[in-house]
Amino acid sequence: AATGLPGGTSGTKYAGRPLGDVLLELRATGLNIVFSSEIVRPTMKVLAEPKAVLPREVLDEILPPHKLQVRSGPNGTLLVVRRPGGQAVAYAVSGGQAALIENITCIC
Repeated sequence: AATGLPGGTSGTKYAGRPLGDVLLELRATGLNIVFSSEIVRPTMKVLAEPKAVLPREVLDEILPPHKLQVRSGPNGTLLVVRRPGGQAVAYAVSGGQAALIENITCIC
């Protein structure tokens, strides 16, 4: 049976899926995620398969490439917000490990 978690043969794969769908799936695991369709656009996709296993860590891994981050909100909510300064984060994947290689500032 699918566990909603990546990694195992029964785990859900996230890469290439709409970001909003994955956020809803992570919410179903018990995370109290709050986001707006103005911030999480329908065209946003999960760009790379997360290395994390725990839902909260998956959340932290899939947002930065979209200039998004999580902030703690009231009553245990996890708010998906834009990164300050419009910075995207670039990751390089080598040998199965993701590493931050640079912050990219978007002047839009």
